[in-house]
Amino acid sequence: MDWPLTIVVSLYLIGIFALSIYASGQVHDEADYVVAGRRLPLWLAWGTLMATWFGAATVLGAAEAARDEGVRGTLLDPFASG
Repeated sequence: MDWPLTIVVSLYLIGIFALSIYASGQVHDEADYVVAGRRLPLWLAWGTLMATWFGAATVLGAAEAARDEGVRGTLLDPFASG
């Protein structure tokens, strides 16, 4: 592995570790973790929902729905019918 890449990856891992230590102090119990303390702005909550929805199962499921039902089968999936 190249040295610049090693340095960048190491700095990234150190940064993520430091951020996780900081964030762990903000969470008080399991419910607070699950709902993010009910402090997420709408754009971030929407982005998280879309990122969760758009996973491998969605991509493969949309392809299967298109094969089985045609375009009508993909209309419920916002990424498959566009």
